[in-house]
Amino acid sequence: VLFIGGSILANCNETIGAMQMFVRDQNKDDIKVMGSQLKMHYFTAKMARVGSFIGGGFLYQMYGVHGVAALGAGLVSLQIVFLIFFFVLDLFRHNHDPNNKYGDEFIDLSPKCRLNCSIAAARGRRRLFKSAMSKLNRSLSKYYPSEVPPSSVRYIVPICVFGRTISSMCIWSSSALILVDDFQADFVTVGAIFGSAAAFDFLISLFALSEAWNKKKLPTKLGVYICMTGITLSSTATAAPKLYAFIAGFMVYVICNSILRILLIELQGSSNNATESLTVQLIRRLCTAGALYALPLLYMLHPRLPLVLALWFALFSSTILAMSLACCRTSTEIQKMDNEVEKKIARSGSARARPSKRPERNLLYAEQVMLGRLIKGKDV
Repeated sequence: VLFIGGSILANCNETIGAMQMFVRDQNKDDIKVMGSQLKMHYFTAKMARVGSFIGGGFLYQMYGVHGVAALGAGLVSLQIVFLIFFFVLDLFRHNHDPNNKYGDEFIDLSPKCRLNCSIAAARGRRRLFKSAMSKLNRSLSKYYPSEVPPSSVRYIVPICVFGRTISSMCIWSSSALILVDDFQADFVTVGAIFGSAAAFDFLISLFALSEAWNKKKLPTKLGVYICMTGITLSSTATAAPKLYAFIAGFMVYVICNSILRILLIELQGSSNNATESLTVQLIRRLCTAGALYALPLLYMLHPRLPLVLALWFALFSSTILAMSLACCRTSTEIQKMDNEVEKKIARSGSARARPSKRPERNLLYAEQVMLGRLIKGKDV
């Protein structure tokens, strides 16, 4: 009971959302600085994930679940100490206004840091951000419009989120048990494999968010097709009864999943209609709950059946996506939106050629994607 309760409380922690809110509150007037700090937060979390997998595997091998729990308790305690230390120092902070934009009254403003950041984040980030984020969304869609027309975006985002989320949950939830029970790997090896996958995720994210990738990358729609195909094929490789095939498929899955996640974030940040409807969200969450319930039952029948379930969701999503984009008709209203996007892309191309001092006109690709991640929340 204590283990289940602790697991629930740990997964209810909304630290990522609270930190994103804090960064947003500190940099409301300069979205370029906001995007840069969100990028630093994103990559720091990626690097920490690598160490947590490696350290967790070693501690579980040596001391069991008590060692891993002690590591988690120590890290959370350290987080609380530093957080309290920061709040104490923040009481003596002077607000920074180098250009004297707000006058002398700006110095007397109370600090923007609030103790209820995590509580506010847990109450529903979409509702809390609705008015402010719509303004930011309009800025991104105006200056950095996606080349994917709205007629395609309305299918790409919900279908890809559905397939990517559920297949990823199936693979990551069952891989440790399969490695230990089916391939007789020790937990140090499991931690090393997961840590290597997290390192691949970090490196691929670092490359995919670089300016070099942004200049040479394939069109977004083609990139989505390739990533969904890669997720499907790599899921097939993980279900093979060979350790090296499993590891290779797992690594390829992580690479395709990482690139697809960034593409979807970019779409949601730069498009005004890249959202999931309530019905689609309900279907996805019900399927996720059903898959979580089915995983142990499938594992009892055969250790690799959970990976077959991941393969089925990936293949189903890829097929539905291809059929939707190829066969579905475009209404007159959506066609008008497509034409407006094409005009917006043409205007943004000529606008970027002119130098500007406005922060929203000088965003790097990584900053643009991180602002999109702030808009859409953490479901994608």
